[in-house]
Amino acid sequence: MTTHFGTGSRIGSLVIVLATSVGAQVTQTATFGSPSSQANGTGAAFVVAATVQSPGELASPVINVLGATSPSSTLAYTSFGSTTFPAPGSMSVTGQLRGTAGAPLILALSLRPGGRMCGGFAGWPCLTGPLLFGSTPTPYGLYHLDPGPILILDGIGGSAPPAQLGPNGSYPIAASLVVDTLTNGGSEWRFAAQAAILDPTSPSGASFTAAFTVEQWVFYL
Repeated sequence: MTTHFGTGSRIGSLVIVLATSVGAQVTQTATFGSPSSQANGTGAAFVVAATVQSPGELASPVINVLGATSPSSTLAYTSFGSTTFPAPGSMSVTGQLRGTAGAPLILALSLRPGGRMCGGFAGWPCLTGPLLFGSTPTPYGLYHLDPGPILILDGIGGSAPPAQLGPNGSYPIAASLVVDTLTNGGSEWRFAAQAAILDPTSPSGASFTAAFTVEQWVFYL
């Protein structure tokens, strides 16, 4: 979507696009911990860092979203939805699942289409608040994904490629994702990931890790 300003609007629009390209800003981000949520512990932890680059912007610094004892947390970032750009952006996620050496694990993902509108006509600010997908008590801790998630790894039930922690009690995680907007001809997504790991220190025999949630806020003038 292009905003025009009276006479000579084509020139005005061109100047705006050129200024955006030359003076690109670092992608704005914020991290929110969720009080009273499932937290990482010694028997089950999901440690995550990420960097985000929205279309037409520069990549953010590396953000440490989840540490060894963090509560479930949300990484929020903004994308500009009032114009188009030559290419989409990207997100890089790295981390580890941690616990007892050799412990089988499940890694699950929930996807929700659509970003959260903010700024301009949307009428509310961007990057506000922790935004868990849910919070359901279970014998293994609090579950923060949607019902029926996508299983990425499953070393317990066998419904996805098997996985278990290595001899050092960790399993590496790495992912690259496309970041885009509907205005730019792409898709907007929000997602959350959480793992369950067999845990000999838990009375139930397994524990949930903290959940990692990503929220895209699309800013409109």
